[in-house]
Amino acid sequence: MLNWRPKKVEKPNSKIEQINLIQKNNTNYLNIMASIKNLKKDIDYIISLVISDCFMVMEHNTNVNHEAVIDIVKDTLAEHYKLHTRACHPDGKGNPKLVKQHYKKLIADLLSTADESFKKLSAEVKKAVKS
Repeated sequence: MLNWRPKKVEKPNSKIEQINLIQKNNTNYLNIMASIKNLKKDIDYIISLVISDCFMVMEHNTNVNHEAVIDIVKDTLAEHYKLHTRACHPDGKGNPKLVKQHYKKLIADLLSTADESFKKLSAEVKKAVKS
């Protein structure tokens, strides 16, 4: 004999649970907005990792060129502003394919920006170690 039980129906107990249930069930509007919100948080997080590493290098390595590291931070912050603006204002709002391509390109640019900044920082540390 199979042990069959009906699915448990979710009943919200509070306003917060009710909002979460609406967000979970509405895939057209709220999930898109949530993903943009998460994308902006990811941009902030990845850029903050780069910047914190720059300051960590300056704090723990006295031989490193501080001005070069500050320039890396400035360039990274400028790119952060551009990426954040692009996340808020997608190209081709009426065409979902263009919007998807826009965000894929944005993510690729974010990762390449972080990678370039880490490479520059690594080069500066290697210069400091050699001297």
